[in-house]
Amino acid sequence: MLLFLSGVMVFSCLAVAAEADLRRAVPQLVTLGGLMSLCTVLWLFFSRRARWRGWLPVVLCSALLLRLLFVGRSPELSDDLYRYVWDGLQLLSGHNPYAVAPADVQVASAAEAALQPLINHPQLVTLYPPLAQGLFALAGGSVTGWKLLAVAFDFGNCLLLVALLRALQRPVLGVVLYAWQPLAIIESAASAHVDVTAVFFLLLALLLARNAQSLFLTFSALSLAGAVLVKVLPVLVLPLFLIPLDTQRRIRFLLIFLIVSLVACLLFWPELRNGLSTLGLYTRHWEFSGFLFRQLREGFGSGDHARLLLGALLSAGLLWIGLRLRSVPSWPAQVRCMAVLLLLFLLLTPTLHPWYALYLCALLPLVDGALLAAGMALSWSVLLSYQVVALYAASGQWCESSRLAAYVFSAPVSALILSSALRRTRRKI
Repeated sequence: MLLFLSGVMVFSCLAVAAEADLRRAVPQLVTLGGLMSLCTVLWLFFSRRARWRGWLPVVLCSALLLRLLFVGRSPELSDDLYRYVWDGLQLLSGHNPYAVAPADVQVASAAEAALQPLINHPQLVTLYPPLAQGLFALAGGSVTGWKLLAVAFDFGNCLLLVALLRALQRPVLGVVLYAWQPLAIIESAASAHVDVTAVFFLLLALLLARNAQSLFLTFSALSLAGAVLVKVLPVLVLPLFLIPLDTQRRIRFLLIFLIVSLVACLLFWPELRNGLSTLGLYTRHWEFSGFLFRQLREGFGSGDHARLLLGALLSAGLLWIGLRLRSVPSWPAQVRCMAVLLLLFLLLTPTLHPWYALYLCALLPLVDGALLAAGMALSWSVLLSYQVVALYAASGQWCESSRLAAYVFSAPVSALILSSALRRTRRKI
């Protein structure tokens, strides 16, 4: 059975990779993505009876090979990668990437001339944090170079998950929930979003936080700062790293986090203020596939009021999760609370790009029950939002659908409710 399910998963991935243009194959991507997710869950279920101990290397090697299938493709579902490469070229050329928007740069090389027309929102200065800029430069100003680097980091995510599963005394084959996750494969290799590197530093920080010794907590703080300096989103979970610690360790952790972040920002100051302005515009005005935001905006007649309410709900959720963690300040509880918080964020955010779900997907092998069911449902349903890209490729019009946003939202919520109800029913029986 395991061989059969593995074959179905591999052939499904090959079918996606064989598509000439993923933008024109979104229905196939969603269908095959759902099939791959189902096969992954079934594979994990049947693997509990497996006697052969060689499955872990098979899972890891196949995860790497499946990602390499997409390295040669152009970034069709998202063009953010071109901004990454552009920023890397600017830094390699000795220019501060926060100084001038791409549209205002006088190109000085053939590589810049080829990239400039491909960058989205070229009138805006980059918003990616300082460590991300260093990683973009490390890729050598090459699309393929960045894709290979992203794949390497995502393979590192799989290895870190194996270490985390062992630390939690859970079956290591649970890594398959991320290693073979269609969303992770697409976003790490086809689109090569920088989030996979932020996930790496976040998982490393989580693994190091298991040990309460000062040295481990120091490196945990450094790693969490690295995650935030790649993508701002992981700052959301900072309180969950602080709550389980005593006062002295909490202050030490926070100081290291703040000092490292400040030093990295000072390297690009004062031009970094331009990037912060872009980030502010993004936070206040961007939206994508956010079902609750769209409903509240229509109800209030104001997007600002809708954002404020959703922000208040997220803050209340963080407070509740923090209180739960404080009552049981264990490392396994910290892992679960982090997954709950990320799921709440994804359901409430006005801007739900598919790659934002990578942070939750990376924690799914570490949780179970209703939370796992909701996360798996979201990792599949969020692929539906790429239908907007398909319509744009076909007609040149960017037109979001409230119905699709409802589907994306309702899948994890329904999975959460049904799984919780089934669990309660079993307890009564």
